[in-house]
Amino acid sequence: TSSMMSSASGSGPTQSLRDIVQESLSNVLQASTAQLPNDKWIVLVVDPQSLRVISSSIGMYNLMEHHVSIVEDLMKKRAPFRDQA
Repeated sequence: TSSMMSSASGSGPTQSLRDIVQESLSNVLQASTAQLPNDKWIVLVVDPQSLRVISSSIGMYNLMEHHVSIVEDLMKKRAPFRDQA
């Protein structure tokens, strides 16, 4: 058996849900960080459900490629991040 599924039209393999989410997140991050200088990084603050989706679909290495330095849970109490410019 093949690990790739065929599409309903029989035109070829389809992406897994994880691949689709990973591609979508990469596209959103690319668009969001495209205007940042190379020495600037962002903090991604998300709700618990989004954190689970991000954690299961895209690795920290991929996030760092898009200048995300840390991913924080919106509900977690934390100290404010200061501008390090």
